[in-house]
Amino acid sequence: MKRKFQKIVAVVLLLTLSLSMFMVQSVAASTIKCKRSFKNYVCIGDSIPAGYGLSSKDDDDPYSAENTFTINEEAFVEGSYPQLLFDAMGAKNGFKLAYEAWTAKCVLRIIDPSYEEELTYPANYYDRFESGNTLSTFTDKQLKTMRKQAKKALKNADVVTIELGNNDTFTISLQEAYVRTMYYSYGMGYQAALTAFEGEYHAIESAEDYFAMIGYYQDFFSTVDKNILKYEENYDRIIKRIRQLNPDCEIYVIGMYNLFGSLKPEGVVQTVMEDLNLKLSNELKNYYTKESPYRNEITYVGVLDTEVWETYPYYDYRYWTNFIMSIHPTFKGHRYIANQVIRKMNKNA
Repeated sequence: MKRKFQKIVAVVLLLTLSLSMFMVQSVAASTIKCKRSFKNYVCIGDSIPAGYGLSSKDDDDPYSAENTFTINEEAFVEGSYPQLLFDAMGAKNGFKLAYEAWTAKCVLRIIDPSYEEELTYPANYYDRFESGNTLSTFTDKQLKTMRKQAKKALKNADVVTIELGNNDTFTISLQEAYVRTMYYSYGMGYQAALTAFEGEYHAIESAEDYFAMIGYYQDFFSTVDKNILKYEENYDRIIKRIRQLNPDCEIYVIGMYNLFGSLKPEGVVQTVMEDLNLKLSNELKNYYTKESPYRNEITYVGVLDTEVWETYPYYDYRYWTNFIMSIHPTFKGHRYIANQVIRKMNKNA
């Protein structure tokens, strides 16, 4: 009887251990199987593919100081969807052109020399000023190196993923009043002096140039509409430039998700935010897949149901300190994005 009992216990322990190992492997196996392999992968985007919010290494403490203030740079961040895709594809070379707060303008200033030249004209001073604030975290030497590396990586790429649009439309619209105030205060003169110093100064030649350089305040929703159109124009330029460098690579454009899925309290505030987010998501999806002249050059990947970090109630002071984190994907959210891309890759096989 004792021997039989010990055998039963051993079997139970073995099953428990096997189940535990299976569960660990299931958690560790973060993506579905990719039926294809690609050698060279380029990731383009903003703070989402940059891996912001994933430095905690787990789902338990996203709001730690270390996690909140960690800014990721060159390498793919462990647990981010670019890293998961890199592993799933069996890629050998990866290049990340994705950083916190980046917009399509920042990307163009790295990959498209003609765009950089256009920013020396007065009508484009504001774009130069606004994107320059973001790129100022890099030295001139770093930017020069980045341009060279990006060109080489795009030329050799087998797969490119692009996730942009959040900062170009919603975030910029929220910040525009403040940024334009700074621009009015010293930005215009600084941009003129900078372009003159670089030997690329272009004079104002018309009233249109003057008013375009000055810009003007608008209400929030008009600003959003204006910035959507500007982003779509810049998005097309990115696809065009990639195709100039590489006619054959596969391009996967990742849509917007529900940024405000964890907003509290549920009610009017959440409804307004989610309605605006859905409007942006649908607008960009429609443009990517139906209106863009480059719609046949890309594969669209929908990720609307991406999980984001939980936030505090709207009336809690910590809501505002944690707002940026709470609109970014969790580890599970990144796995979901990676799996959505892989499904499209498998379908394109």
